[in-house]
Amino acid sequence: MHPLLDWTELNIWEYLELERVPLPTLYFAQGDGMRYRSLGCVPCTGTVSSCLDDSTNAF
Repeated sequence: MHPLLDWTELNIWEYLELERVPLPTLYFAQGDGMRYRSLGCVPCTGTVSSCLDDSTNAF
């Protein structure tokens, strides 16, 4: 059984907010416009831009 298999990223964010799950501060931009999309081993972890592109409403 895979209870999260059909969840979208939005479903996950909504659940985290509903249950008030604390998130690591590294997941959010620290003032330089960069944030970590994932946290893990050194080769898999890197920063990404946290700026919203207003023309496409996408990150």
